[in-house]
Amino acid sequence: MMKNIILLLFVVLTTAAYSQQSIRIISSRNELSRDYYEDYNQFQPVEGLYEKYSDDFFAENFLIYFFIHESNFNTWHTLERIDEDGNIVINRFIPYISLPAMGGSTFTIERSNSERLEEYRIVFNNIYEERPDMW
Repeated sequence: MMKNIILLLFVVLTTAAYSQQSIRIISSRNELSRDYYEDYNQFQPVEGLYEKYSDDFFAENFLIYFFIHESNFNTWHTLERIDEDGNIVINRFIPYISLPAMGGSTFTIERSNSERLEEYRIVFNNIYEERPDMW
């Protein structure tokens, strides 16, 4: 029982750590330069984004950019939706058997300036893989 409580506490604490500090709102092409992200972007590659997005894109749009770190590279993520309250709902697929190695997912979400909100936060929808029938 105690082991389950500690595990649950770890999941809650690490899930909370992904929210505000890891989300970047990018409003201009200058914000995609390597120098701008030098400190923030130690493990979060923005390679290729500077070439992909033009000043014309940012005239009417912005990007929501974040990276989700996982202690299990078998865990994977998909974007479910962004709701009107700024909740970025991420489906987190958790395997029955985990391998202890770092992994994660990078998200770059294009949004119109008319949809821009004051604040965004990541909310996880944990989806657990069923135990395989081995016997």
